[in-house]
Amino acid sequence: MLHATGEIIINLVAVVIVFITRLLGFDILNRLIRAGRRLSMLTRRAFGVRTVLLYTDCDDELHTTRTLARHIENATATYGIQVQVVVAPNGEDLMRRPVSGPGMHAIILMVTDVTQFTSKAREGVRFQNMLARFAHRGGCLILGHDVIYRRSRNKRLQELAGCTLDRFARVNRVVHYVRVDHGDRMSSDKELLANLPQVMALGDNEVVIGSWKRDVEYLYHWQDDENVPLVTRRTVGHGKVYWLNSGDSNALGPPRTLAKPDEQFVEMLVAMIRDH
Repeated sequence: MLHATGEIIINLVAVVIVFITRLLGFDILNRLIRAGRRLSMLTRRAFGVRTVLLYTDCDDELHTTRTLARHIENATATYGIQVQVVVAPNGEDLMRRPVSGPGMHAIILMVTDVTQFTSKAREGVRFQNMLARFAHRGGCLILGHDVIYRRSRNKRLQELAGCTLDRFARVNRVVHYVRVDHGDRMSSDKELLANLPQVMALGDNEVVIGSWKRDVEYLYHWQDDENVPLVTRRTVGHGKVYWLNSGDSNALGPPRTLAKPDEQFVEMLVAMIRDH
């Protein structure tokens, strides 16, 4: 009886502590989880393994996300780079991921269907601010498809990438990517360009379009309209922010570009990771 009473008191105290800390704006559980994951990330780095965080909103029991992660790990290994791709299974888990520190090498966020990272506005703003700090301090941030579409409401990421996408062209066919090798939008990083495929034909369902800031580099443009970029790069502080048109889900599920990525698409992602 006394033992049971003691357990009840301990549980009540724990509930009160959690309630008070949340009331004051602290979330002990999330902070502990984030601290443990940061320690794991630092341990990997100590053994020469770089961490890449990957999130997609593809609704197929993580098949697409894990397949893409495996392809990235295998491709980077061919260059002698040890990378562990850590998968965030959902938006709630993503909010608990550390997105800073010497162990974090790159962050890839693929939103394929105008999905918000979280329904909690304050958490979403905090997360985007953390991503901005990561980029400014030298990180590699890769944003896919609808991340910067206006209805995704990722205002800070739109500012980072240098565009708010506000319209689209429905194609439902193969989209031809042409590397930008001339003109004032061309990247000044010739080594990066040399590591990118010259042309790609990817199974995208649509091309998303917006007005890009003048300092944004076009790595690829749409074959149908050279004024519409399909892959961009922008220098932000000491880091780089990339955007990819690829990755639009439709009624048939996640796009083939992600679910069964071809060699050229993976080669492009690896070139971005190596560029950092």
